[in-house]
Amino acid sequence: MSGPAHVVVAIPARNERDHIAGCLHAVCRSLAEARRRGLVERATVEVAAHRCSDDTGLLAARVLTARLGRVMVDSETEFVGAVRDDAVRRGLRVIGGDHARVWVLSTDADTLVGVDWVSQILTLAKAADVKAVVGLATLDRWQGHPAGRRVYEALLASKMRDDGPSHQHDHVYGANLAVRGDVYLAVGGFPRDGHGEDQLLVNRIAAGGHRIVRTRDVAVTTSGRFVGRAEGGLAAHLRRLDAQACQDMAHATTGSGHAH
Repeated sequence: MSGPAHVVVAIPARNERDHIAGCLHAVCRSLAEARRRGLVERATVEVAAHRCSDDTGLLAARVLTARLGRVMVDSETEFVGAVRDDAVRRGLRVIGGDHARVWVLSTDADTLVGVDWVSQILTLAKAADVKAVVGLATLDRWQGHPAGRRVYEALLASKMRDDGPSHQHDHVYGANLAVRGDVYLAVGGFPRDGHGEDQLLVNRIAAGGHRIVRTRDVAVTTSGRFVGRAEGGLAAHLRRLDAQACQDMAHATTGSGHAH
Protein backbone atom coordinates (compact mmCIF):
# COMPACT_ATOMS: atom_id res chain seq x y z
CA MET A 1 0.00 0.00 0.00
CA SER A 2 1.56 3.29 -1.12
CA GLY A 3 0.12 6.65 -0.13
CA PRO A 4 -2.82 7.18 2.20
CA ALA A 5 -5.47 4.50 2.51
CA HIS A 6 -9.23 4.70 2.29
CA VAL A 7 -11.14 3.33 5.28
CA VAL A 8 -14.54 1.76 5.86
CA VAL A 9 -15.60 1.38 9.50
CA ALA A 10 -18.54 -1.02 9.89
CA ILE A 11 -20.58 -1.01 13.11
CA PRO A 12 -23.70 -3.08 13.84
CA ALA A 13 -25.87 -1.54 16.57
CA ARG A 14 -28.92 -3.07 18.20
CA ASN A 15 -30.62 -1.14 21.02
CA GLU A 16 -27.38 0.65 21.89
CA ARG A 17 -28.74 4.09 22.83
CA ASP A 18 -26.45 4.20 25.88
CA HIS A 19 -23.28 3.47 23.92
CA ILE A 20 -23.61 4.48 20.27
CA ALA A 21 -22.74 8.18 20.59
CA GLY A 22 -19.58 7.50 22.59
CA CYS A 23 -18.58 4.76 20.15
CA LEU A 24 -18.99 7.00 17.12
CA HIS A 25 -17.28 10.02 18.65
CA ALA A 26 -14.29 7.78 19.43
CA VAL A 27 -14.21 6.35 15.90
CA CYS A 28 -14.43 9.80 14.33
CA ARG A 29 -11.62 11.12 16.54
CA SER A 30 -9.46 8.18 15.51
CA LEU A 31 -10.16 8.78 11.81
CA ALA A 32 -9.39 12.48 12.21
CA GLU A 33 -6.06 11.67 13.84
CA ALA A 34 -5.16 9.23 11.04
CA ARG A 35 -6.01 11.92 8.48
CA ARG A 36 -3.85 14.42 10.37
CA ARG A 37 -0.95 11.97 10.09
CA GLY A 38 -1.51 11.58 6.36
CA LEU A 39 -2.54 7.93 6.67
CA VAL A 40 -6.16 8.24 5.49
CA GLU A 41 -7.61 9.97 2.45
CA ARG A 42 -11.29 9.01 2.24
CA ALA A 43 -13.33 7.31 4.95
CA THR A 44 -16.89 6.32 5.70
CA VAL A 45 -18.49 5.05 8.90
CA GLU A 46 -21.34 2.64 8.18
CA VAL A 47 -23.72 2.04 11.08
CA ALA A 48 -26.39 -0.64 10.80
CA ALA A 49 -29.27 0.01 13.21
CA HIS A 50 -30.22 -3.64 13.49
CA ARG A 51 -33.71 -4.59 14.66
CA CYS A 52 -33.77 -1.70 17.13
CA SER A 53 -36.71 -0.90 19.37
CA ASP A 54 -35.04 2.25 20.72
CA ASP A 55 -33.60 5.42 19.18
CA THR A 56 -30.13 4.05 18.43
CA GLY A 57 -30.41 4.99 14.76
CA LEU A 58 -31.48 8.55 15.51
CA LEU A 59 -28.68 9.06 18.01
CA ALA A 60 -26.14 7.68 15.55
CA ALA A 61 -27.39 10.00 12.81
CA ARG A 62 -26.93 12.99 15.12
CA VAL A 63 -23.24 12.16 15.45
CA LEU A 64 -22.52 11.30 11.84
CA THR A 65 -22.83 13.66 8.90
CA ALA A 66 -23.07 12.89 5.20
CA ARG A 67 -19.32 13.51 5.08
CA LEU A 68 -18.53 10.96 7.81
CA GLY A 69 -20.94 8.15 7.04
CA ARG A 70 -24.47 6.84 7.13
CA VAL A 71 -26.95 5.02 9.30
CA MET A 72 -28.94 2.26 7.64
CA VAL A 73 -31.99 0.76 9.33
CA ASP A 74 -32.18 -3.04 9.12
CA SER A 75 -35.35 -4.45 10.65
CA GLU A 76 -35.30 -7.92 9.13
CA THR A 77 -31.83 -9.49 8.94
CA GLU A 78 -31.43 -12.28 11.49
CA PHE A 79 -27.70 -12.82 11.91
CA VAL A 80 -25.19 -10.13 12.80
CA GLY A 81 -22.70 -11.56 10.30
CA ALA A 82 -25.04 -10.55 7.49
CA VAL A 83 -25.50 -7.13 9.09
CA ARG A 84 -21.74 -6.61 9.25
CA ASP A 85 -21.30 -7.82 5.68
CA ASP A 86 -23.98 -5.49 4.34
CA ALA A 87 -22.40 -2.53 6.15
CA VAL A 88 -18.96 -3.35 4.76
CA ARG A 89 -20.21 -3.71 1.20
CA ARG A 90 -22.14 -0.44 1.44
CA GLY A 91 -18.97 1.27 2.58
CA LEU A 92 -16.90 -0.24 -0.21
CA ARG A 93 -19.43 1.03 -2.75
CA VAL A 94 -19.28 4.51 -1.23
CA ILE A 95 -15.47 4.59 -1.35
CA GLY A 96 -15.24 2.98 -4.80
CA GLY A 97 -12.00 2.74 -6.73
CA ASP A 98 -9.27 0.20 -6.06
CA HIS A 99 -10.30 -2.01 -3.14
CA ALA A 100 -6.64 -2.85 -2.51
CA ARG A 101 -6.33 0.71 -1.19
CA VAL A 102 -9.28 0.32 1.17
CA TRP A 103 -9.08 -1.03 4.70
CA VAL A 104 -12.23 -2.42 6.31
CA LEU A 105 -12.27 -1.89 10.07
CA SER A 106 -14.84 -3.70 12.20
CA THR A 107 -15.93 -2.63 15.67
CA ASP A 108 -19.03 -2.78 17.88
CA ALA A 109 -21.43 -0.17 19.20
CA ASP A 110 -20.61 -0.94 22.84
CA THR A 111 -16.89 -0.42 22.21
CA LEU A 112 -14.56 2.54 22.57
CA VAL A 113 -11.54 2.74 20.28
CA GLY A 114 -8.50 4.83 21.09
CA VAL A 115 -7.49 7.95 19.20
CA ASP A 116 -4.59 5.97 17.66
CA TRP A 117 -6.71 2.94 16.68
CA VAL A 118 -6.94 3.63 12.94
CA SER A 119 -3.35 4.87 12.75
CA GLN A 120 -1.99 1.83 14.57
CA ILE A 121 -3.82 -0.59 12.29
CA LEU A 122 -2.71 1.08 9.06
CA THR A 123 0.88 1.58 10.21
CA LEU A 124 1.19 -2.01 11.40
CA ALA A 125 -0.39 -3.43 8.25
CA LYS A 126 2.03 -1.53 6.05
CA ALA A 127 5.10 -2.33 8.13
CA ALA A 128 4.30 -6.05 8.35
CA ASP A 129 2.92 -6.29 4.79
CA VAL A 130 -0.21 -8.11 5.95
CA LYS A 131 -3.77 -8.26 4.69
CA ALA A 132 -5.53 -8.47 8.07
CA VAL A 133 -4.96 -7.17 11.59
CA VAL A 134 -6.51 -8.95 14.58
CA GLY A 135 -6.38 -6.95 17.80
CA LEU A 136 -7.49 -7.41 21.39
CA ALA A 137 -10.43 -6.17 23.47
CA THR A 138 -10.39 -5.41 27.18
CA LEU A 139 -13.52 -5.25 29.32
CA ASP A 140 -14.59 -1.93 30.82
CA ARG A 141 -15.73 -3.74 33.98
CA TRP A 142 -16.57 -7.17 35.35
CA GLN A 143 -20.20 -7.60 36.40
CA GLY A 144 -20.11 -11.08 37.87
CA HIS A 145 -18.45 -13.00 40.68
CA PRO A 146 -14.69 -12.56 41.24
CA ALA A 147 -14.27 -16.28 40.58
CA GLY A 148 -15.75 -15.77 37.13
CA ARG A 149 -13.29 -13.01 36.41
CA ARG A 150 -10.40 -15.27 37.39
CA VAL A 151 -11.65 -17.92 34.98
CA TYR A 152 -12.00 -15.32 32.22
CA GLU A 153 -8.50 -13.96 32.80
CA ALA A 154 -7.06 -17.47 32.79
CA LEU A 155 -8.78 -18.14 29.47
CA LEU A 156 -7.37 -14.92 28.04
CA ALA A 157 -3.88 -15.84 29.18
CA SER A 158 -4.16 -19.33 27.70
CA LYS A 159 -4.59 -17.84 24.22
CA MET A 160 -1.64 -15.49 24.40
CA ARG A 161 1.31 -16.49 22.24
CA ASP A 162 4.96 -15.54 21.88
CA ASP A 163 5.52 -16.69 18.33
CA GLY A 164 7.01 -13.44 17.07
CA PRO A 165 5.43 -10.06 16.29
CA SER A 166 2.92 -11.47 13.80
CA HIS A 167 1.35 -14.03 16.15
CA GLN A 168 0.96 -12.72 19.68
CA HIS A 169 -2.46 -14.21 20.51
CA ASP A 170 -5.25 -16.47 19.25
CA HIS A 171 -8.21 -14.23 20.13
CA VAL A 172 -10.62 -12.80 17.56
CA TYR A 173 -13.00 -9.93 18.27
CA GLY A 174 -15.45 -8.41 15.82
CA ALA A 175 -14.92 -5.26 17.89
CA ASN A 176 -11.28 -5.01 16.75
CA LEU A 177 -10.65 -6.52 13.36
CA ALA A 178 -9.31 -5.12 10.09
CA VAL A 179 -8.92 -6.58 6.60
CA ARG A 180 -7.94 -5.08 3.27
CA GLY A 181 -10.94 -4.49 1.04
CA ASP A 182 -9.90 -6.63 -1.91
CA VAL A 183 -9.12 -9.56 0.38
CA TYR A 184 -12.42 -9.13 2.20
CA LEU A 185 -14.29 -9.52 -1.08
CA ALA A 186 -12.04 -12.32 -2.36
CA VAL A 187 -12.75 -14.56 0.66
CA GLY A 188 -16.48 -13.84 0.69
CA GLY A 189 -16.62 -11.44 3.64
CA PHE A 190 -18.31 -12.09 6.95
CA PRO A 191 -20.35 -15.33 6.83
CA ARG A 192 -24.00 -14.36 6.65
CA ASP A 193 -25.50 -17.28 8.58
CA GLY A 194 -24.96 -18.53 12.12
CA HIS A 195 -22.73 -17.09 14.81
CA GLY A 196 -19.00 -16.53 15.30
CA GLU A 197 -18.70 -14.53 12.09
CA ASP A 198 -15.54 -12.77 13.24
CA GLN A 199 -13.61 -16.01 13.83
CA LEU A 200 -14.95 -17.51 10.61
CA LEU A 201 -13.83 -14.48 8.59
CA VAL A 202 -10.31 -14.77 9.99
CA ASN A 203 -10.38 -18.49 9.17
CA ARG A 204 -11.34 -17.65 5.59
CA ILE A 205 -8.52 -15.13 5.29
CA ALA A 206 -5.98 -17.63 6.62
CA ALA A 207 -7.31 -20.40 4.37
CA GLY A 208 -6.85 -18.08 1.40
CA GLY A 209 -3.15 -17.84 2.19
CA HIS A 210 -3.27 -14.17 3.16
CA ARG A 211 -0.90 -12.91 5.83
CA ILE A 212 -2.44 -11.93 9.17
CA VAL A 213 -0.93 -10.15 12.14
CA ARG A 214 -2.39 -10.99 15.56
CA THR A 215 -1.16 -8.18 17.74
CA ARG A 216 -1.38 -7.14 21.39
CA ASP A 217 -0.50 -3.57 20.46
CA VAL A 218 -3.93 -2.69 19.02
CA ALA A 219 -6.59 -2.88 21.72
CA VAL A 220 -10.08 -1.49 22.29
CA THR A 221 -12.32 -1.29 25.35
CA THR A 222 -15.63 -3.12 25.15
CA SER A 223 -18.57 -3.63 27.47
CA GLY A 224 -18.29 -6.35 30.08
CA ARG A 225 -22.06 -6.74 30.25
CA PHE A 226 -23.61 -10.18 30.60
CA VAL A 227 -26.73 -9.42 28.56
CA GLY A 228 -25.70 -8.62 25.02
CA ARG A 229 -27.39 -7.96 21.70
CA ALA A 230 -26.14 -10.85 19.57
CA GLU A 231 -26.81 -14.49 20.29
CA GLY A 232 -23.53 -16.31 20.80
CA GLY A 233 -21.63 -13.06 21.31
CA LEU A 234 -19.13 -11.96 23.94
CA ALA A 235 -21.79 -11.22 26.57
CA ALA A 236 -23.16 -14.76 26.35
CA HIS A 237 -19.63 -16.13 26.63
CA LEU A 238 -18.93 -14.05 29.74
CA ARG A 239 -22.22 -15.12 31.29
CA ARG A 240 -21.43 -18.80 30.72
CA LEU A 241 -17.96 -18.45 32.22
CA ASP A 242 -19.32 -16.71 35.30
CA ALA A 243 -22.10 -19.25 35.79
CA GLN A 244 -19.67 -22.15 35.43
CA ALA A 245 -17.25 -20.59 37.93
CA CYS A 246 -20.04 -20.10 40.46
CA GLN A 247 -21.27 -23.65 39.90
CA ASP A 248 -17.76 -25.02 40.41
CA MET A 249 -17.44 -23.03 43.63
CA ALA A 250 -20.76 -24.40 44.88
CA HIS A 251 -19.71 -27.96 44.11
CA ALA A 252 -16.36 -27.44 45.84
CA THR A 253 -18.09 -26.04 48.91
CA THR A 254 -20.58 -28.91 48.99
CA GLY A 255 -17.79 -31.43 48.54
CA SER A 256 -15.73 -30.00 51.40
CA GLY A 257 -18.82 -30.02 53.59
CA HIS A 258 -19.36 -33.72 52.93
CA ALA A 259 -15.72 -34.41 53.72
CA HIS A 260 -16.31 -33.25 57.25
